[in-house]
Amino acid sequence: MKALRITGCHQPMWYQHYVGQLFPLVREYPEYYMSREVEGYVNIVHKCDAVVVEVSENGNNQQAA
Repeated sequence: MKALRITGCHQPMWYQHYVGQLFPLVREYPEYYMSREVEGYVNIVHKCDAVVVEVSENGNNQQAA
């Protein structure tokens, strides 16, 4: 399964306190990703603030996708 690892936050966004954390990748657009927030809402993540990683079903084996 593909996920986003938050690597930074260049402006105030919902994920500013979650640097280093993983969130599910919902969809990719040219300028941003769509991910699911902690509260369950779908919201954007700027591409400059995250990398896509492959995560196994049990949450291990995180590798750059």
